[in-house]
Amino acid sequence: SNGLTLNAAAGGNMMVYKVNMLSNAANGLITPGVYKLANAISSIEWDQKILNKRVNSIYFTANLAYKNKLFLDITGRNDWSSTLPKKNNSFFYPSVSVSTLLNEWIMMPDKINLLKLRASWAQVGNDTDPYKTSQYYETTNFAGSVKLPSTLFNADFKPEISTNYEAGFDLRMFQNRIGLDFTFYYNRTKNQILDAPMDPTTGYSKATINSGCVRNRGYEIQLDVTPVVSRDFRWNATFTWSKNENKIISLAEGADENQLISSIGNVSIIGRVGGTTGDLWGYKLVRDPEGNVVINDNGLPERSGEIEYVATAYPKWKAGLYNEFSYKNFTLSVLLDGQVGGKMYSH
Repeated sequence: SNGLTLNAAAGGNMMVYKVNMLSNAANGLITPGVYKLANAISSIEWDQKILNKRVNSIYFTANLAYKNKLFLDITGRNDWSSTLPKKNNSFFYPSVSVSTLLNEWIMMPDKINLLKLRASWAQVGNDTDPYKTSQYYETTNFAGSVKLPSTLFNADFKPEISTNYEAGFDLRMFQNRIGLDFTFYYNRTKNQILDAPMDPTTGYSKATINSGCVRNRGYEIQLDVTPVVSRDFRWNATFTWSKNENKIISLAEGADENQLISSIGNVSIIGRVGGTTGDLWGYKLVRDPEGNVVINDNGLPERSGEIEYVATAYPKWKAGLYNEFSYKNFTLSVLLDGQVGGKMYSH
């Protein structure tokens, strides 16, 4: 009777994930087209994989509405994951969001059909793959033998937690023929779980770590327009624009000034405080004072002797334009999208 509506729910979930795989492969066939292991040119490769993972969860959600013009949503969830160290295997993450229809509270011009304001705060937790907390052994191609894994275990890493703040508005005008949606977000991810490359001379190629704290913030804009509407023909257009700013706030505890995130061939992604998680480091081409590439005696481009910062792979912004033309029962759609900025590295 007072216009207040409440919906609430609570529950639990148990997820059990099991993989038991034995595979055999023949590289090359003696007789083409005969797909049998006995027809292998060389020795048969085999692999065995056993994975077990369990996640137990409890959760709740509550949705409140006042006269269908003010809304409040609250959620919470706690997970217990078998892939995390025992002392850190429980993690809780809640969320709160609020929205209101401003046009229902305030008298507005007839041209405005909807003006919705929204804001939210939310956290998301995450675990990882099995067998990263202890010294497990892997099978080999020799029957009855095992080997150490190539990734160094970590008995103390923590669950990954992302915290997101978001605010925006949704505006609809002229019988919904013009719509504008704007969003600002701010996200911080701490204790991101990743397998960072290591010096192979240590006996491991990777190590499981918590990578510190990374911030992402940005803007998203969407403009919907219906320029033409008739009995048989309709034209809808949607323009989108987005910009994300990525920044490394801190590195993993005990890490050097530069943290190697990943590497392939001659290029590496190296994280530095104040930099981004898309910073490319590699061998630049040597250029003369006029900016021309120096060609060596072998006729090949000369490259520097040490790796150095090249550029970031992340674009400055992205945009897209979608057009849809409908005539009776026929529809034609055209999509254009692209980005400004963001570099690629050529080997």
